[in-house]
Amino acid sequence: MIAYRQSFALSYDMITDEECSVWVDSRLKQVGDVCAVIIVAPLLIALLIILMILIACIDRTWPLFWQMRIGRSGKPFRFYKLNTMGRYRAVDIGRGAYDTRATRLGKILRLTILDEVPQILINVLMGNMVLVGPRPLLQADIDLMRQRLGADDYMRWYKAYIAGRPGWTGKFGLSSRRFKMHSMEYLTARMYHDINYRRTATWWMDIKTVLTHAVLPFVDVKNKK
Repeated sequence: MIAYRQSFALSYDMITDEECSVWVDSRLKQVGDVCAVIIVAPLLIALLIILMILIACIDRTWPLFWQMRIGRSGKPFRFYKLNTMGRYRAVDIGRGAYDTRATRLGKILRLTILDEVPQILINVLMGNMVLVGPRPLLQADIDLMRQRLGADDYMRWYKAYIAGRPGWTGKFGLSSRRFKMHSMEYLTARMYHDINYRRTATWWMDIKTVLTHAVLPFVDVKNKK
């Protein structure tokens, strides 16, 4: 964790509570994301229908799943995903792509982030998410950040987290898979990426992040074989 913290030390120390990219919560960012989703909606809808049929037939359960996450300005919203847990319904704390409770089909969907298609089609279009931003967290995940980080670090992270709408993907995104879930390295990486996104976000950064994260999950699965 020390090495990871040192790699971010310079930019982190320069951040103040007032420093926030106007792009993070701009109207243009939200409208641009909605327009992008509308353009690819026919393809996503077809994909979603196929995946829902597979879940219903293979896992024999309702294919859509929702739970409450914390969004912009700390307000909760209904967050949609494809059901990767079968009939398992406990909501405790986020466990990432490698959640051992997932079904066989669910594990594939989580690794390839195909389980997150409903977030694009529903949450982004409803306006409570954008394509790029901090990943939306359960209240339990936020409570864990409060418990494990120092008070100052937590407040700086939380202000960055709620500054704009949470995202389908983000700078922390797939890099989180390099760390053990809920370790200090994992929590520290989330803190720094979210804070730095709040400070440096641009439209070009968002485009690169979306394009990169649309490909990396499939590379990750290939490397696991």
